[in-house]
Amino acid sequence: MLGFLGGIAASLAPAVGSLVTGAATFLSNAAASLGTGTIATTVIEKSTSLLSVVAQIPKIKPETVIKVVKTAGEIIDGVCDILGVQSDNSEELGAKSVQSEVPMDSFKTTVEYINHLNKQKLDEEKYNKLNEEEKLGCNLRGIGIKTKAVEESIESEFKGKFHISEDFLVTLAKTVKTGSNAVGVVLDVVNTLKGLKENGVEDTSVLSNYIEGKSGGDVIKVGTIFKNVLKNIGIGDVEDYVERMKNLARNYYMYID
Repeated sequence: MLGFLGGIAASLAPAVGSLVTGAATFLSNAAASLGTGTIATTVIEKSTSLLSVVAQIPKIKPETVIKVVKTAGEIIDGVCDILGVQSDNSEELGAKSVQSEVPMDSFKTTVEYINHLNKQKLDEEKYNKLNEEEKLGCNLRGIGIKTKAVEESIESEFKGKFHISEDFLVTLAKTVKTGSNAVGVVLDVVNTLKGLKENGVEDTSVLSNYIEGKSGGDVIKVGTIFKNVLKNIGIGDVEDYVERMKNLARNYYMYID
């Protein structure tokens, strides 16, 4: 994955390429502290894949990379809170994970690993010495950990596999706002994820494809399911809601500050 990201970075503006390469290198160097088990490997893949998806946003700038990852982190932080998975924010959780001497392999579930990290004190001196690329890497790692925890929670509730794809997280980050209305937004995200699973959608990448106007999977079927889920969770004008999401996702470069 580092080689793949390196290829992407080479095609970007120098400042963006440097940020992406730095964060990817940090993630690669820190991978050993997470472990080599199945869950740890999944988290590593999620973190690097998220960076890859963000880096491929048209006309991306360094500050936009950081902004999109931060927003994705705020969304997944809120989702975890609603599902009862309490922890630090994604960046601090990721930093604790990097500093931890106990690998993820030592725990049966991601939530158990998060609970372990909750008991650990962040070495703020080391954390404050991290540069921008390394802090971005910490945020990506924390998002990977928390996303896996959310998947496990939904799988436990609905008894079956469920995958929250990195492209879906980026789609959300491009189309929703966090801040004063974050609680309502995140609750909609949680209910949407559960509604998709209840209706047989096991991979959110197909929904991302539908919103972004890409091929891959039964986008028409999943789009219809998505609209029905939105109606069921109380979204008023569903057609307008979906069209606004599509516009923001597909034309995000027009809204980059």
